[in-house]
Amino acid sequence: MLETVRVPPELEPLFATAQEFVGAYFRTLHADPAHGTIEVGGQRYILVRAAAMSVEFYATITQLYSDQGEAEARAVARGLLYDLAHAIGAADARAFHHSLDLRDPLAKLSAGPVHFAHTGWAHVSILPESQPTADDQFLLVYDHPYSFEAHAWHNSGQATDFPVCAMNAGYSAGWCTESFGIALVAVEICCKAMGDDTCRFVMAPPARIEHAIATYLHGTPALARAATRYEIPGFFSRKQAEDELREREVQYRSVFESVTDAILIVGLDGQVVAANPAAGRLYERSHADMVGLNLQEVTAPPSHSLVTQQSIAGYGNGDIRGEAVGMAASGRVFEVEFHATAFSYQRQPHILVLVSDISERKRAEAERLQLQEQLLRQNERLRAELSLARTVQQSLLPQRVPWNPQHLAVGSRSLPASVVSSDFYGYFALADGRMLIALGDVAGSGVAAALTMALTISAIESQARLSPQPGACIGALQARLQEQLQSCDMFVSLLVVLVDLQNQQLWLANAGMPAPLLLRAGRVEELWSYGVPLGVGAGGAPAELHAELRPGDRVLLVSDGVIEARNAYGELFGYERLLASLSARPPNETPEQLLENLFAQLATFASTAEQHDDLTVLALQPGAAELR
Repeated sequence: MLETVRVPPELEPLFATAQEFVGAYFRTLHADPAHGTIEVGGQRYILVRAAAMSVEFYATITQLYSDQGEAEARAVARGLLYDLAHAIGAADARAFHHSLDLRDPLAKLSAGPVHFAHTGWAHVSILPESQPTADDQFLLVYDHPYSFEAHAWHNSGQATDFPVCAMNAGYSAGWCTESFGIALVAVEICCKAMGDDTCRFVMAPPARIEHAIATYLHGTPALARAATRYEIPGFFSRKQAEDELREREVQYRSVFESVTDAILIVGLDGQVVAANPAAGRLYERSHADMVGLNLQEVTAPPSHSLVTQQSIAGYGNGDIRGEAVGMAASGRVFEVEFHATAFSYQRQPHILVLVSDISERKRAEAERLQLQEQLLRQNERLRAELSLARTVQQSLLPQRVPWNPQHLAVGSRSLPASVVSSDFYGYFALADGRMLIALGDVAGSGVAAALTMALTISAIESQARLSPQPGACIGALQARLQEQLQSCDMFVSLLVVLVDLQNQQLWLANAGMPAPLLLRAGRVEELWSYGVPLGVGAGGAPAELHAELRPGDRVLLVSDGVIEARNAYGELFGYERLLASLSARPPNETPEQLLENLFAQLATFASTAEQHDDLTVLALQPGAAELR
């Protein structure tokens, strides 16, 4: 018959065996007051007054932690008792398991409650809802109707509004953890010290304890209304907290010693109480030499006002950032950036100062500003040069034709891709009444292109008077300009057109420009003539192309920028679009109207896409009276 424990019927045989063995063990109890010993089964025991480990222990801890409030003091006492009892329970379990050679988890468990009863802790009653299995579904629901802790509180006459049986919970959790080989935690949900009928506990793995309690109380509504003041203990929480604290200290020390910026911990009197290795390197002092220094000893005189005792005290009132001049042990001075903030060190107010050497940054900034100033001056010179080149270029391009426009109307439109265009054109009236028109493109842009353009236009003007036939003119220009162009690694594409209205003739020669287009009776004809640009290869006179002019004819001269204009998708405007656009134009359009419509279509096609070459077009239209 079980006397020391109460369990469900299916567990009674196992616990009866445990009762027999543990009872025999305690019958060997021998007290020897002469030597101050109590032994049971060869193991030494001690007697401890119950109140000293319960109600009186709480009173002592509450007094020690009174500055932190009663609730915190009570939590500390409960935690200490739980962790201490947990360790005792685990140790007793290991000793019994070894002496009785127990292997089965339930057999290991069975000795615990019996031992508990013989040592005067409490009588254990395991309830049927229990499921003691060595897995995460472990559940033990049990009562301690005669808990020594609840009894001590009751006898003291003190009322309590919290469960007091922390040692009972800790000991049983420690014994079961050792028996089943899994982490377990026990929570007292009812306590006789609070006026409940019994001291009831729920034990489960830590990750499931809250769920286990909630599930159990859900099945016992009457108990659930009363069990509202239980607390779940942390398993050896103080040990864990100490480990975490030590780990944080190691991490802090690692950061403190490894960062590249200097870190100083300074008292409100300006004395350095701690410094990291980077501070020693910055100020050329050992760690021992840094500690005890006043901040004025590592600050150059121009910045002493920043490290007076009054200034340092002010740093404790906020987050201060600034710049100063530091001074190393060798007397070397350097510019620093500091960040000072209030800091508690060894429970006393201090200032944490982060110091960065910004000398190199300052030098780099000065160099950057100097280079920026030089760049601004260079940009100003370049803008002036470009403005001059633009002025020169605009002065070279004709504003009107040097003949009666009713004889030969010429429309011109040029859209440069940069400040200074590389496209150019010129009109030349010959003494015999013929007219010479030139359109060219210098390979390049900017000032160099403008100067080359001026050189080429001047050469064309003088050459037109000597040999106006387009082929001969280009051949002569090739010979005349080749050396100069090759010396500056440039070349010029050139188209020369000679118009003889009296004989209704047109001649042209082409040195690398797109083919001119003849608009006649709603059709567009390409006038092909081939030659190499000026300055490329040996050169020579290109072949001429001859065409008759008829009433209503219009001739378009275009630069390659028109053909190669691109949209946002990278598509070229191309010859096909150009020919289609011109074919659709009415025959009565003036050259200016023709150009206006063409450039509107180019703008729509290109949209916001940036163009990388100049767009230039000349439109020629002989007067109706000149062609019969």
